[in-house]
Amino acid sequence: MNHNYGIVILLLLIYKLSFSQNLVPNPSFEEGKCPEKYGEISYSKHWSGFSADYFKSCPQYEKYLSNKMSVPYNQNGFQKARTGIAYAGLVSSREILQSHLLQSLKKDSIYYIEFYTNLADSSTYAIWDIGVYLSKRRFNYSWGSHVYDTIVPQVQNYKNNYLTDKINWTKISGFYKAKGGESYLTIGSFDKSSDKELTEALVLLKNAPKRRYYYIDDVFIGNVPKNLTYIFSDIVFKIDESEIQSDFVPQLDLIKDYLKANSNAHIIISGHTDSTGTETNNKALSKARAKSVSDYLIDIEINSSRISYQGYGSNKPISTNETDEGRKLNRRVEVQFVNSLQTTEPNK
Repeated sequence: MNHNYGIVILLLLIYKLSFSQNLVPNPSFEEGKCPEKYGEISYSKHWSGFSADYFKSCPQYEKYLSNKMSVPYNQNGFQKARTGIAYAGLVSSREILQSHLLQSLKKDSIYYIEFYTNLADSSTYAIWDIGVYLSKRRFNYSWGSHVYDTIVPQVQNYKNNYLTDKINWTKISGFYKAKGGESYLTIGSFDKSSDKELTEALVLLKNAPKRRYYYIDDVFIGNVPKNLTYIFSDIVFKIDESEIQSDFVPQLDLIKDYLKANSNAHIIISGHTDSTGTETNNKALSKARAKSVSDYLIDIEINSSRISYQGYGSNKPISTNETDEGRKLNRRVEVQFVNSLQTTEPNK
């Protein structure tokens, strides 16, 4: 009897670990053969895709001084891997990365998704609409395929937040409530967003043809990581306002569903402003924005004891306050997921 009980406990622990692990195999592209030319994403174990590329630091590249597909130097410029010695790459238009998940997603479960991207040095243009699409089946892809026109990515970069950083890796993340049975992950650009010409393009590239190339690294799907701080992708506020817009509601509902399914989870909500106005007003406004999110969650049956909120004014910008786009990103709300609120100062 005790023996059987021990087996049951062991199985439950294995299940719990499997759910909290990363469901993406080879998430940072480390496992794989050394690539020799473009289009060899299949050299990276568990990955495929239409016309996507694979980059890896390999001994023969150093020996023969051939670094076309190497890391950190390659034909597109210089970029270190975010972790390890490898990453993937794609020209934004119609090229995709695809992987079969380690297990299918469970219906109505809330999953956290993230990956990192970086614009290659050779790029003269940038886009904003890179995202993740989850599906039950692998889909066929080719140039001119109309399948792209039917795809709506479940997680996508901020709208009109052009990915122009050529030095740092930019995180793209979000939450997803599974329909059940999703087994394939696809990364790509599925919308027809406007390109943005880079004014800081290298002198030698100013007369180059239109080109935008992105590296991809560290792909994750799973349970919410411990102490995750999440920036709502579309919860940005109008100047001097704290009212939650209807467009924000779907994301807040996902947070609600996650909290209901995980009774031990607590959240700390942080409100932020741009640098417009006085810091006294900004502090009050940022607190009001955080409170708006808190009030919404409490109104839809999340216990107030599981929520803390605070305002930081303009003291913690994530972008420049010199442009309209930057200020828009700074007017935001962040949520940190924690196991307890005992060490925090609630509603500061």
